[in-house]
Amino acid sequence: MLINVHCHIAAHQDIHEWFARQHLENADVTVVCGDWDKCEEAIKTLPDRVIALGMLKDDRDQPELVGQFHDRGFRGLKMIGLRRAYDDPAYYPIYEKAVEYKMPILFHTGHLMLQPHHRRNVIARHKMDAVRLDTIARAFPELYLIGAHLGNPRYEDACSIALKHERVYFDLSGGTVRRLPYNRWRQILMTGADDFLRSLEETLELRVVDKFVFGTDGQTVPILLEFHENLFRAFSFPTETRERILWRNVAKMFGIEEKLEARCRGDSPLQDKSSSGSVEGQGK
Repeated sequence: MLINVHCHIAAHQDIHEWFARQHLENADVTVVCGDWDKCEEAIKTLPDRVIALGMLKDDRDQPELVGQFHDRGFRGLKMIGLRRAYDDPAYYPIYEKAVEYKMPILFHTGHLMLQPHHRRNVIARHKMDAVRLDTIARAFPELYLIGAHLGNPRYEDACSIALKHERVYFDLSGGTVRRLPYNRWRQILMTGADDFLRSLEETLELRVVDKFVFGTDGQTVPILLEFHENLFRAFSFPTETRERILWRNVAKMFGIEEKLEARCRGDSPLQDKSSSGSVEGQGK
C-alpha cells in the first residue's frame, strides 16, 4: 500500500498524461495540489485515486476560501511562498477554518527554487522554516501539519518539531534531501544508547522516523520509492514504521485508513487499480 502525499499538477496538463508521466499508478492514492480547476478535474476523473489540496496563492486569499475548497471536494490545503511567515497571526483565521473542516495542511519548508514569477522581497527561506510549524502546532494542536522536504536544510529542527507534536509530519521529497550522505542521515535518524554518552551504541530514533510520510513533489513515484527502500534497508526500519511512512500516517490524517485496509482485504468500495477508476480503465 502506498500514498503519495505531495504531487503537483498544472493548468495545461492532461489528467491521464500527468498520471502516467509520474507513474502515479504505483501509488494507491495521490494527494495533489496546483491549479485549482485542474485539481478539481483530477478528483472528479479519478475519485478513488486522488485527494486534492487547495493551494493558497497569495495574501489576498481569505479564510472563506477554505470553505469554498471544501465545497469543491478538496480535502486539505497547501501553503508556499506567501508574503508573511507561516506562523504570522494574520494566517490564524485560515488555520481556524482548516480545523473546522478537518483539512490537513502541507507546507513547503526550507529553500525554494528561484522562479521568474516570484515577487520581489516576498520569497524568503526564513518565512518558510520548519520552526514555523512549531508555533502553529502549539496554537492549533488538533490540526495535521505536513512539512515538505524535511525542512531543508534545517533537518534536525524538523525532526525535533515532529518529535514534540503529535500531528506534525515531514516528507523526504526534494533532491537535496536525497543527496545527503550516509553519515548525515546517521546524525538525523540515530540516537545514543543513553543520556550520558557511556556507550557509543546508537539506535534508530523511531519516535522521529514514525513521523515521516511519502511524497514525490516533482519526481516520479519509482524514484522516491527506491530512495525510501534504500533508507529503510540502510537503517533497518521496522515493518510497522515502513507502513506508517508509506501510507498509514497519511491515511489516518485524511480519515481513509479503514477504507484502504478494506481494500487490501478485497471488500472495499474503493475501486481496484484495474477497474474503471484507474487511468488504464478510462483510456488515454
